[in-house]
Amino acid sequence: SITVSDEKTKQLEAEIAKLEKTRQSLREAVALANATAGAPHRIEFQAGLGGAIALASEIRITSSLTIAGPGATTLALDGGGTTRLLRVERSGGEPRNVAISGLTLRNGRADTGGALRGYDDNLSLFAVIFTGNEATWRGGAIHFAEADLSLDAVTLAGNRAPSTGQGAG
Repeated sequence: SITVSDEKTKQLEAEIAKLEKTRQSLREAVALANATAGAPHRIEFQAGLGGAIALASEIRITSSLTIAGPGATTLALDGGGTTRLLRVERSGGEPRNVAISGLTLRNGRADTGGALRGYDDNLSLFAVIFTGNEATWRGGAIHFAEADLSLDAVTLAGNRAPSTGQGAG
């Protein structure tokens, strides 16, 4: 049984129902997870999806979320050398738990954390490849501070940060 308490909740439920009937982009799916109570959420990709998803701007993750890709050699998020790919950034409250698996994160570029940046949340990465990412200051591939970071079967190759920075990978 669902109890609707206000107009905003009604609008959100209508939007969820609409999106569940259609295919969503990764950005739309993350935005929906960020806006929906009841975390943690899980995003899985359509069967058979492969290649690269080009990103023109970073995707912000503000809720506990799992992004499960089909395999790092199958699907990539690509920043085209112009943008960071993902930022884990809560808007308050307790630290979020974010898990990412089965993706390549490539060609991201930012001041810190060329592919992925986060602060004060928990991040688990499994079977993820980071390649071709660049930071102009530190964290060529990843910059994650004041948080728990877990890496399992993660490849860091060909990422860059200046010699005065940290963690080119």
